[in-house]
Amino acid sequence: MKKSTLFILLLLTFSFGFSQTTLSAGDVAITGANSDPADQFSFVLLTDVVSTTTINFTDTGWLAAGGFVFDGPELEEGIVTWTADIDYDCGTEIIITDTGGGTYSASSGTATETDNGFSLASGGDQIIVFQGDPATPTPIYGLHFANSDGWAADSEDTNTSAIPTGLTEGTNAVAIIEDNIIYNYITLSDDAAVLAALVDPLQWLGDNITTQTLGIPTGSFSCDIVTTTLNPGDVAITGANADSPEAFSFVLLTDVVAGTTINFTDTGWLAAGGFVFDGPELEEGIVTWTADIDYDCGTEIIITD
Repeated sequence: MKKSTLFILLLLTFSFGFSQTTLSAGDVAITGANSDPADQFSFVLLTDVVSTTTINFTDTGWLAAGGFVFDGPELEEGIVTWTADIDYDCGTEIIITDTGGGTYSASSGTATETDNGFSLASGGDQIIVFQGDPATPTPIYGLHFANSDGWAADSEDTNTSAIPTGLTEGTNAVAIIEDNIIYNYITLSDDAAVLAALVDPLQWLGDNITTQTLGIPTGSFSCDIVTTTLNPGDVAITGANADSPEAFSFVLLTDVVAGTTINFTDTGWLAAGGFVFDGPELEEGIVTWTADIDYDCGTEIIITD
């Protein structure tokens, strides 16, 4: 009995030692990609990842019928597999660089290439993030770039791809028309807000000639929800219309981070202090504005009924 118990404990220890993080769609997002002259891309973890976790990146297209394009037993193009050498916190950004000869380096962790060669094309290509076997993958994130057509209905060549099953453009996939692209790093906090910004083409910069310096210039990503605490005078009304349609505008007089909420009410204030209530609610209404990205001081917002 003692020997059997010991054997079971050893098996459990072995199993736990080689566990990895199972990712869901949107748990990883690309933050930049260069195809001139050498391949390079960066990504951010939007969830905590334990040591030994593997994440795959491929430039192979996805078929409308489902699944990657294969050339025999391998993908039509290549796979770069990143492996976590330690536990990594949500918000960690990694840069992957082609060092030549089919080898890749990683700013943290390790990167290896397999299948028929990972090579980003300046005339249009994609990076699809996935976990699992290439034949039965779980898509995590999709980026198409350097092609004004964006995601295609089907993968017709190595430069085109349908959106992988389970991903949605504007939710966990994005298309950028330029080559050599990088996120603008305006929104850096709250994993949901960061993902929303990374799937918005307006939050990206691109240059078809000059390569980008990948990686956040200063500071770091944070997956925590950080909001701005406002002081009197940090917001001011700039206009109001009482005739239909009702509308008002305001200006931010301080920087405001994504996730910050500001309330506006037409309810009166009592001399004794506090708003006028009608039961559990204010006597009149509240309009709540929520910052979807980080906003600079001086930004004016218009609210319309």
